[in-house]
Amino acid sequence: MTFYQFQLHFPRLSEKYQHQVFLTVLPLPRPQTGYQLNVRSLLDFLKDQGITYGIHHRKLVEIVQVGGCKRELVATGIAPEIGEDAYFEVLTSSQPEPFQQLLADFRQASSQIEWPDFKKNLRPANTPILRKHAATAGAPGMSLRGELISGVWGRDLPFPKMKNLHIEEQEGQVLVSTIEGCPLVHLPHNIHIQPMYILDRDLSESRHFPGMVVINGSVHDHVRLSAEGDVFINGNVDAAVVLSGGNVFITKGIKGKDMAVIKAANHICLGFAERCTLEAQQSIYAKTLTQSYSVALDCVEADSIIGGETRASISIRAKTIGSAGLLSQLFIGNNPYLTDKIQQLQKEKDRFDTRLSEMRMTISEYVLKEKRSQEDIMLRHLRSRTPRLEFSLQKLHSQLEQLFQVKQNVKQAELICLERLYAGTVISMEPFETVLEKTMSKPLVYRPGRYGLIPSAYELKAHENIGKERI
Repeated sequence: MTFYQFQLHFPRLSEKYQHQVFLTVLPLPRPQTGYQLNVRSLLDFLKDQGITYGIHHRKLVEIVQVGGCKRELVATGIAPEIGEDAYFEVLTSSQPEPFQQLLADFRQASSQIEWPDFKKNLRPANTPILRKHAATAGAPGMSLRGELISGVWGRDLPFPKMKNLHIEEQEGQVLVSTIEGCPLVHLPHNIHIQPMYILDRDLSESRHFPGMVVINGSVHDHVRLSAEGDVFINGNVDAAVVLSGGNVFITKGIKGKDMAVIKAANHICLGFAERCTLEAQQSIYAKTLTQSYSVALDCVEADSIIGGETRASISIRAKTIGSAGLLSQLFIGNNPYLTDKIQQLQKEKDRFDTRLSEMRMTISEYVLKEKRSQEDIMLRHLRSRTPRLEFSLQKLHSQLEQLFQVKQNVKQAELICLERLYAGTVISMEPFETVLEKTMSKPLVYRPGRYGLIPSAYELKAHENIGKERI
């Protein structure tokens, strides 16, 4: 009678619960004793090793019929399932952000822009904005030894950085607004209730607004308007200064008189700009730029650029560029303003990091004290300030990421002219600069080459057909 050697192999010995086992059955030389090869002896062997669940009986029969095996899977457990991850549900109605809605209308060829009803975006205080649905556990599993294995919990998610909101326990954790304003939800990064101020008149005095501002009128000379959020002006801007922590949208345009300055932390979108300075941390969109100094850290798009100086890191795109008798200068690619802005934001981020670390250390010291009296007031103050600093820090992170992405794409800098590029226009893409000797009346794209700027024909795409869309 031939005896056999039975041996088990576990693929992952480090796991607490085994879900697979392989069996080796080899005949032994005559003098040695082992196991008889039949289904009963195989089952008894597995049972002695603690394998009681998920045994493949058909595979055991095949092994007996063949007379052995080198490595066969003979038992399989049930792995525990992974539960659902935590997720967020936005509870407010899905109104598009006003600037994105206006920008989409502006980029169409329609001459009339539909001014939105900003009050639809307002939400009163104590409005539920965001609900967190907790992670769940998956279905349990079963090991080869008949042990029940708990299901795996899904991934938990922290609340996004927030401002002007607090957490309440009502059917789960809910973010509730603390002030009246416009919800700006940018999951998974941040959520913000921005105050909104609506002026149904012209602005003739200098003002600062700690949020979003809508002016249903014009901004007159010698006015300084600053806002922490977006600025919407349904009229003209004269020789004034407009500073925005978000976007700037002007339905008509700017009559700058060489004194107007418009600065935005995001985009600038306007009808026309005459003799003014425009600085956008992202892009500038305009119908006409005339004798203006325009700097965008991303792109500039316009119907026409006449005179002045225009700078962009990625691209300048227009239908007509230049004019007879006026010097038009275009700078595309390496942008000194981009490097300066990155350094400025990096210093500001380091300052916020240091301040936040100091606050957290102070909070820990107060919590560890057994007797607290006056410290309780400071503890509440620091705890209320921490979310605001975290929100500001996250905003800086987002801005830096966007600028670093722009810096990586600088090598793809290009100038696109869809209709006419006038003679005398200066085009600079470091390290090259050229002055056009003759007017070009066809779609062209300029890119830097090894020995200079290379013009080539530009094929209009369907959405760029002149007359159907602006740019």
